[in-house]
Amino acid sequence: MSYFDRGPEETYADVRKIGTRVTLVFKNVNAKAIKIGLIFGVLFYAVFSFV
Repeated sequence: MSYFDRGPEETYADVRKIGTRVTLVFKNVNAKAIKIGLIFGVLFYAVFSFV
């Protein structure tokens, strides 16, 4: 049973599963990036305001 012998519904379901997984990963990455950006922004602001 090869991958291409399956029906389009099953393939579509797999594509949707992969898609939701990718979007979840990107959401997590975006949240982390925003938090890190805020932290670094505050740190840089503090450093430059004291200089």
